[in-house]
Amino acid sequence: MKILRWLTTPISFLALCGILPLLGYFIVNWFDRFCAPEQFIAGSCVATWHASAIDVTIYGVTFVLSLLLVVVPAAIAPAGKKITSLVAFLLWVVMLGAASFLFSGLPGSMGIGWAVLAVPMAIAAIGGGIGLLVVRSRMAKPV
Repeated sequence: MKILRWLTTPISFLALCGILPLLGYFIVNWFDRFCAPEQFIAGSCVATWHASAIDVTIYGVTFVLSLLLVVVPAAIAPAGKKITSLVAFLLWVVMLGAASFLFSGLPGSMGIGWAVLAVPMAIAAIGGGIGLLVVRSRMAKPV
């Protein structure tokens, strides 16, 4: 049973990396249903509330994803919950760094810029940090 739990620990990390952003995508598409037909320009909703709703969705999904990416693998791991959560957090930071490089204004990137990425990266760091605190305070105690 321990081997199965250790095998599902990285799988849970990867599953969360796929499921939660997909959920955010569906939420953003759901918002488009509330946009009036005359507020669509070139296939995009230009209603004043729409941009804020998308931002809140992105930030919320980023926070929840960062929190769960640290807590869930530690909860599944049969032992070493603190180190598992730390490895998950560091892996998440490396993934964010790679994504930031791809989307920032560096040569060979997609040119979005660091200013646009600063808020989601800060939210991800806060969510992951809270996840580390949760694991340290709740899961490390013997039952």
